[in-house]
Amino acid sequence: MSTHPVRLPHMSWLIVFDGAKALILRNTGKEQSPQLELVEAMQHRSPPSHELGRTRPGRVRQSHGPARSAVEEPDLHLAEELSFVKDVSAMVEKSVRGQAALNLVLAAPPKLLGELRRCLTPPVQALIVAEIGKDLTKLPIPEIERHFGA
Repeated sequence: MSTHPVRLPHMSWLIVFDGAKALILRNTGKEQSPQLELVEAMQHRSPPSHELGRTRPGRVRQSHGPARSAVEEPDLHLAEELSFVKDVSAMVEKSVRGQAALNLVLAAPPKLLGELRRCLTPPVQALIVAEIGKDLTKLPIPEIERHFGA
């Protein structure tokens, strides 16, 4: 794994997202001193657990004998996050349509990065030049710029 910092070439796009917020930022500055401007943003209201509902863990009977065992309870918040990632992929697909020679850099928690990669079409996947397995969504834009500056 490389220890070199990820750079944002001039006019490349940075897609920053987590399970509830997504930002598409464009670097209008230089690679050594990025200046990020907001292209598009999306917010997902994650309902509290009591609104998501509660499903009891299932039970499985053994093939022989009276024994039963519990099945893991589904993580409803994770399901909400994965649903939001599909919305983010649709936003990215729509936003890059018609853009010429575009470079994309993705920044998100590792599990969500993998999910977004699976949701994107091959032409958009080909635009990805770097991925960062880190949640930057809670940082202000100037702080995000410092992550990529010289």
